[in-house]
Amino acid sequence: MTCASPKAALKCGLCECSLCKGCAQFLDADSVSFLKTVPAELGHDAYCSPCFEAQVVPVLEAYNQTLELAKDVNVFFRTQGKETRFIRRTEKPIQVRDCLDKDETVMRLAFMAAQAGFNALIDVDLSSEKVRNGGWQSSKWHGSAIPARVDEATLARKFISAPN
Repeated sequence: MTCASPKAALKCGLCECSLCKGCAQFLDADSVSFLKTVPAELGHDAYCSPCFEAQVVPVLEAYNQTLELAKDVNVFFRTQGKETRFIRRTEKPIQVRDCLDKDETVMRLAFMAAQAGFNALIDVDLSSEKVRNGGWQSSKWHGSAIPARVDEATLARKFISAPN
């Protein structure tokens, strides 16, 4: 038991102990938004400090580390065939749907590639679709790409010797 308050209105999602609002650790739903399936330990609203430190923090650290790797993924669009002609396309394409903008779509594709251990996306194809809701209009973005492993030193040598 971590909270001795007589008016503890919350419960830890993992160990079911009573918590007050001041003692509870909260996890925002958007903090792991790039994961396709959210792990069971992250599916609760409130956590006590021991459970949060022992079970939630390691998962969040792994998520943030993958997010940093995703920022370094090389992205080659479908129109860049000259740069990617020697890269093997052995993996199945990955897809994302219903993103808010183009940058989020590319970042979600890069996160999926980094999560699977790849460092490049080739043949990236993005498209948008207009969505009308009464008098308002917005766009939904969809994307697909093929994840690949690329030797960055070789890639840099090829671009320096024959840039576009």
